[in-house]
Amino acid sequence: MRWARRLLRTPAAEGRTVAITGERAAEAADTADRLVVLGRGRVVAAQTADEFAARGAAARVVVGTTHCAELAVVLAAAGATVVRARLSGAGRLAVTAMTAERVGALATEHGIVVLELDNRRPSLEEVPDELAAGAREIA
Repeated sequence: MRWARRLLRTPAAEGRTVAITGERAAEAADTADRLVVLGRGRVVAAQTADEFAARGAAARVVVGTTHCAELAVVLAAAGATVVRARLSGAGRLAVTAMTAERVGALATEHGIVVLELDNRRPSLEEVPDELAAGAREIA
């Protein structure tokens, strides 16, 4: 992979533009100076690799329970943003705008058993999906 990075950086060092497409954000960040994310036909991010990683690095709480729907309603009513934790598996929610302590306390108050409670940051591989998820479809 190093030889490929060197090969791509040579024309870039000469001031030429090199465009690469792919779905491996971590590898792209190791190779490219700037990353562009497209979502539904439009640019949703165009920035340096560091800016890219920081933009999507919103902390979240992942909570596992057998009562996802019930807990989601409780947490949303308390001001959290709640989504299914796509990359964490079934029976888990990803929660933002609320601490793990508050999530646990609300679950306890409502008699909801929590099987997992973890603070997480999205990996570089998750950032493009999160950025593109907010993109509107273009007619």
